Amino acid sequence: MKKILKEWNKYLLKEVSQFRDIMRILSGDRGTVFTIGMMTPENPNATQLPQEENDQLLKDFERRLKEKQLGFRKIRGKFGNKERSYIIPNIRRDEIVELGKEFGQEAVIWGEKDEEGKMIFSYIEGDRTLQQRDVVLTGDDIDARTDFYSQEPGGPEKHSITYPKKGKGKPLTRTARKFVIPFFDEEYEIEDESEDYIPEEPSEELQEEFKIRLKRIFKENATQKSRLMNRKILKYRCLKD
Repeated sequence: MKKILKEWNKYLLKEVSQFRDIMRILSGDRGTVFTIGMMTPENPNATQLPQEENDQLLKDFERRLKEKQLGFRKIRGKFGNKERSYIIPNIRRDEIVELGKEFGQEAVIWGEKDEEGKMIFSYIEGDRTLQQRDVVLTGDDIDARTDFYSQEPGGPEKHSITYPKKGKGKPLTRTARKFVIPFFDEEYEIEDESEDYIPEEPSEELQEEFKIRLKRIFKENATQKSRLMNRKILKYRCLKD
């Protein structure tokens, strides 16, 4: 039993350390990290692929990062479907955009420290920044999420895990640590200079955007992540048009 507890405590310390370091990077507290990129190479063109094909894409992506002399931290999460992603320190905006296009991703996230040392995150679709956020959400409410979250690479898949499940000794429970950058959530606007409303007569630009995004939403075999994000963006754009 002592050996089990020792191994469990080592596991806990490792996971806590991983999450703490990830949050230091995302909050701008790492003095050697000035920009970050966040993306997945999985499911290109918003099409759900078999795991073995996604596994190969991960290998290809890591090889490309090494070719560019870029380090990375693995993370994971769920956005309709499970997803394995990467945090890439000190990457240029044009580099993360290029990688997003190379691996067929609808969007990537890029963060850059402002003059006060705070990380400002951009949601980039193609070459276009759709929105920026300056906050990363954590805590009990986020840990309890069963969808639309990111988290450290190891640990339990679900909200919590209890160990040992059987045998002697008091069970120990460890809660999964999760985080969210709240893009397309009006509560976390950086700036809000206009009144929210649903336009009765959408602009031609918005109408064209609707056609493109609805095509993505109704695409056969589209990933849940793609459908959810395109719906959220449409809602946000309607309120802001």
